[in-house]
Amino acid sequence: MEAVLPETGLDDGLDDDEEDTNFFLTELEAAARAASAAAAAKLRVLARHIALGSFLLYGNPPVFVAAIQHFTKALKAVQPSQDPELPTNSESPARLALASLLHHHRGVALRELVVASASTTSKAAVACTKHAFEAQRHALELAQRAQDLRLQARAAKTMGLLLLDAQAYASALTHQQEALQIALEEKDRELEARVYANLGNLALAQVNFGHALSCHHRDLHLCSSKVLDCRLGRARAHRNLSIVYAKLHRRDLQVKHEKEARDADQNAYLNDIVTHQGTSAGNICFQPSSDIDPALVDLVAQNLAEIVRGLSAQPTPGSTVENNEDDSISSALEDEWRTAGVDLEAAIAALSTGTQVETLTQIRESRLTSPPKSLTALSRHVSIRINNYSSAGSLTQPEEPLHVQSQET
Repeated sequence: MEAVLPETGLDDGLDDDEEDTNFFLTELEAAARAASAAAAAKLRVLARHIALGSFLLYGNPPVFVAAIQHFTKALKAVQPSQDPELPTNSESPARLALASLLHHHRGVALRELVVASASTTSKAAVACTKHAFEAQRHALELAQRAQDLRLQARAAKTMGLLLLDAQAYASALTHQQEALQIALEEKDRELEARVYANLGNLALAQVNFGHALSCHHRDLHLCSSKVLDCRLGRARAHRNLSIVYAKLHRRDLQVKHEKEARDADQNAYLNDIVTHQGTSAGNICFQPSSDIDPALVDLVAQNLAEIVRGLSAQPTPGSTVENNEDDSISSALEDEWRTAGVDLEAAIAALSTGTQVETLTQIRESRLTSPPKSLTALSRHVSIRINNYSSAGSLTQPEEPLHVQSQET
């Protein structure tokens, strides 16, 4: 006969009221969890746009219009709320710095779109250049509000590059000098290398071959150092050196640096992503002086890592293996590579109307049908003059324009 003892039922330590309270969420708790989930989802989308934008801009082959659109979407996600009743942290230094960073790289992509176009003087090219200037102006203003010196310098150097394109050499030099001064003070070697690339192109435009070589060799030295070790930068430096040696009719050195550029350019940005996950060479989120949301930085790094894994796993051309990961970031890249051939006029129309690249009727089918093979502060006056330049006024107009396609960004 089974003995029945009093009060032998299992006791979980909770009374009925406590169970009801924990089992059912209150309206406030449910709303809080929903808001948290929505914020996390928005952060993931933002990180995806930043990762795709940076890879499409700096990867090989670049897809400038798609990069611009990804940075534009990312910017919309960080814009302050228009509802005065809702709290906003859009004025925090980190948020301002992020917006500045996105404007900067969007402006870089706009300029590169013009450089890659058949004509840099067409109506569409002029409009695109205007957009590029506006993007850098916004980047500078936001960086100043955030008191972020490194982002101020990046905006300044790119403005200088646009001024170089316009053959406004004195102003271009001033902007590059300001950027270099900050890079040296901040000990930002990656930024310093980029500025020297610009100074080299400026010297070449002024037919100062000796100084051009000096600047590009300095760029190469910095990018080859253990501290920086940036393959994308090495490819840029070798390419620029080959251009200078071609102007000097030094065929041997031209060919040498062209080969070095090709070797370094082989999956250069993919390599930098893998080897520099925690620096500005592999993740643009490390370029500001301000600390951007660590969760966002980590998500961008994860997306970039997914790009590397996705491209490494790509089947060879002609393979019957299908990619079933329709939502993967690598699938998105494939779609945008397939539609990479866009007229400049169509690109401007897309940017002006917000039309997606994939739906443009003006798109020409690109010859590229498969992705690349897998991976085997300005608030103070700066009076410094760089090396051989004694003054901005000493720069003279070249006898004929030298069309230098800068490899700096």
